Amino acid sequence: MIERKCPKCKAWNKDEDYCESCGEALSPRALDIRREEKIAAEEAARVPDKFEVLQEKAKHSKYFLVRVGYYIVYSIFMVIGALGAFVAWMTALVNG
Repeated sequence: MIERKCPKCKAWNKDEDYCESCGEALSPRALDIRREEKIAAEEAARVPDKFEVLQEKAKHSKYFLVRVGYYIVYSIFMVIGALGAFVAWMTALVNG
């Protein structure tokens, strides 16, 4: 049986995920869940920048040529990224 001391209220708890006194997360699993919830809340509250707004407008534009242009540029950047990843992988293989 594992006993954990709460970092917030300093109370000892038996094998619990959360503190019985104050509700603070104690186990690694509960800490991960709280951390993921915090990251998700921060991401939801984040305001998109101008480039992201422009990108979404181009992706869902009612004009066919704007959408085609977006996907062409997106494909070019994806190919360049894939080539860069391949070169990095080959470089890592040389060193062993």
